Amino acid sequence: MLLKQAWRRTNSCQENHRLLHRVRRLATGNAGPEDAISADRETLKSGARFTATRAFSQDDLAQYSALSGDSNPIHTQRSSAQAAGFAGGCVVHGMLTAGLFPAIIGSNFPGAIYVSQTLKFQQPAFAGDDLVAQVTVLDCVRIKRHYKVTFATSCFKCTTPDAIVVDGTAVALLPG
Repeated sequence: MLLKQAWRRTNSCQENHRLLHRVRRLATGNAGPEDAISADRETLKSGARFTATRAFSQDDLAQYSALSGDSNPIHTQRSSAQAAGFAGGCVVHGMLTAGLFPAIIGSNFPGAIYVSQTLKFQQPAFAGDDLVAQVTVLDCVRIKRHYKVTFATSCFKCTTPDAIVVDGTAVALLPG
């Protein structure tokens, strides 16, 4: 979507050529901060929503446990999770679920700087649950060459959209 908008804003073939090379560098992981596609007011209007879906596997939980140092067995051993009252099995780490929010923002706005996040964990997600994470623009303020954007964040189970796993707000500086 940003590519289409950026493409429409350009005025010449030379600008389109530069944009195409910039997008290729972003797609191949060879991009620098100068390659970020700028956000614009239309993209960041209040109510604009960006989403991602993900199911975390048992292996994902084991890897996150190792990386984070969180050795609580409710995340890696089904029997421990069930003994602690979680009949659904191994509990996805709350911060692993919350990590979907900066992933959405960074993927949609390369060069974004994540400034803050508030979180309220409302119910557990379990290994294998299909989750939908979304960020919704609440406010957008132009500050010099950036936009300071406040997002509502929420993650819920696909099977039960009113079953919020975690929600909150995030603030990010986006290139503009």
